[in-house]
Amino acid sequence: MRLLAARTQLVGVAVCCLFCTCVYVRAQNFSLATDVRRIVSNSNHAYSKKITRQRFGSTPVARLRSTCGVLTTILEVNEAVVHIVRNLNVSLVVIGDHKTNHSEWDAFQSEHTNVVLYLSPDAQNGLPFRTLRHVPWNHFGRKSIGFLYAIAGGCEHIYDFDDDNHLKKPDGFDGVSSWEVFELRAKSRALHVFNPYPYFQPTNDTFIWPRGFPLQFIRDERTYEVNSGSLELKVADDVEFDSIAVIQSLADHDPDVDAIYRMTRPLPISFQRQKSILIPPRAVYSPWNAQAVLVSNPAFFGLLLPVSVTGRVSDIWRSYITTRLLWETRYRIGFSSSFVTQYRNPHSYMVDFADEDDLYNRVDELLQALASWTSHGHETLETAYIDLVTKLVEEAAILGESDLQLAKAWVDDLKTIGYVWPTIRERVPSAGLSTAAIVNQRHLSVSDETK
Repeated sequence: MRLLAARTQLVGVAVCCLFCTCVYVRAQNFSLATDVRRIVSNSNHAYSKKITRQRFGSTPVARLRSTCGVLTTILEVNEAVVHIVRNLNVSLVVIGDHKTNHSEWDAFQSEHTNVVLYLSPDAQNGLPFRTLRHVPWNHFGRKSIGFLYAIAGGCEHIYDFDDDNHLKKPDGFDGVSSWEVFELRAKSRALHVFNPYPYFQPTNDTFIWPRGFPLQFIRDERTYEVNSGSLELKVADDVEFDSIAVIQSLADHDPDVDAIYRMTRPLPISFQRQKSILIPPRAVYSPWNAQAVLVSNPAFFGLLLPVSVTGRVSDIWRSYITTRLLWETRYRIGFSSSFVTQYRNPHSYMVDFADEDDLYNRVDELLQALASWTSHGHETLETAYIDLVTKLVEEAAILGESDLQLAKAWVDDLKTIGYVWPTIRERVPSAGLSTAAIVNQRHLSVSDETK
């Protein structure tokens, strides 16, 4: 991958040296013996990345590359995964669960020993991460273990994806750094959400919105019309590409939408705008997901998936929380033209609908809690992160107590493996949110309708 090539060249030699020492795992009865050492410090950027050496046990695993795909699955190896392994210069970390066919994934790892690392439940139990104690089995949140492993392994970019999202051939996300970047600027504070899907020109001009978008604003033109009274679109000449810490790909054929859309609106759909990245304004929320998203080192802290909510909610809550925290830094969120096509794994739309209940009924509460929070009083984003999660648990009750304990363990693990958080550069003030208009037709009469 050519993402941030100049940056990764500086750390290449050090990464190779690091992994000559190998990273180890063992299945059980481990004792944590972590030797954190600074191998390289990249002085060209606002943050510095520590590459660490850890002794996890007695079983050697393959070195990880600069870009690492992370996947959790209970399904078999499929074409989407095979394509990544055979055609991209990436490592792949696969997190198994109790229902996963371990022998099949072990065999796949054996076929691709320099690329694939499969972590079975036993292997996961042998890792020294405190986070393990707080992530339940049979939950989408197991993916967080893979994120920690990739960060500890020295990855600079993580491709967080689901195995029903197939990278487009031949390039996939390779070359995305050369795509044209556009930036939206808000003309007023009246707008707090933005739907990026219409900008990317869905086929047949179909109106479409992303999973997790507040339902009451779906038809509000201010939330999706660019170059309108609320938004101004500009070529982002002054935005450095390495400041886009999250790049969410749209998906052709079966995009990431909620069950209400799937049961009432047309599919399949593709997006016609090509090789473009769109950056929403600061203080304006757009949900992103865990199906096909590129995350760079400065946003690694935000990869943790909440576990007190369903899998259909977890990645959306994560996106809103991470977005709010990144506004305090120099880093941005971008949405890109689709570099994947989704052929969706088996799903019941009604089960999805039930699992998405919080997205329909509590997203406005979440956004209000985020908007009312500030980082004032916190010198580091690390302490601000815990403060925000505490607010979402103890005041807003959007997350459960288990997520607060998980977040604290996650922060401890990041510290142990040498992760350096981005610096707070500016503080977005607290704000109230706009509300949808109340529909009142009481003043109308039958005679008015017949005129």
